[in-house]
Amino acid sequence: MEEPGPQLAMIEPTALADADKYFVESAAKRIEILCDLKKLPAIVTAWFNDGREFLLTAVLHVDADASTLLMDTGSDAERNRKALAAGRLICVASHSKVQVQFNCTDIAQEIWQGENVFRCALPDKLLRLQRREYERLTTPAEAPLMCTLQLADGMRARINIIDISPGGVAIIDYSGSLQLKPHDVFTRCSIEFPDAGTLTADIEIRNTYNVTTRDGDTAHRAGCAFLELPAPVAAAIERYTARVMRERETERS
Repeated sequence: MEEPGPQLAMIEPTALADADKYFVESAAKRIEILCDLKKLPAIVTAWFNDGREFLLTAVLHVDADASTLLMDTGSDAERNRKALAAGRLICVASHSKVQVQFNCTDIAQEIWQGENVFRCALPDKLLRLQRREYERLTTPAEAPLMCTLQLADGMRARINIIDISPGGVAIIDYSGSLQLKPHDVFTRCSIEFPDAGTLTADIEIRNTYNVTTRDGDTAHRAGCAFLELPAPVAAAIERYTARVMRERETERS
């Protein structure tokens, strides 16, 4: 499967303190969801190496009797090699407009119907996130949200937010100078809302990777989770999301 260009067709993994409530307990239901992903077919983002790298794949075959799952390999042989060496993939996709997430383990590469595929164990856990409030909103490119990070050396960095939800944000460093890493925590990040003013929240970086802009430059993108999101910030995100959605509906009508 081809890797994404400037507009990434990928979904970031979700980390929730109460994730246990959203696991699909029924093995039959998990298999049904995986079979649905195969039929669509749905793009699956497979993350590895602590969220630092990913490849785009798809479910090719579900074998309940053998407890195995076959996934498409990526177009980059070196990235496929790294995914195999990692031994574990966090797979994220959209099913009936709801995010689903599952782990692939016991990964091996084999030939299936003449094509290279990943074979892995059928996942015994699958997260189906049904809460609409965790849907990410892509911020307007012409007027993106901005946030200011407090750096370890005492300096500050003002950076673009490219999507947001009460669960977290994705930020992008066009300068490439910040050296953002998974598990880095930034306290009292200032987020500039057009209606609510500047509010602060703590974030933890969950994954990072380079992307290529339309101009051919390389930028550094980081997916982040909020840590104990303050109620005023959650309310500001809800109002901001509602306003942007209304404006987009008006533009389409």
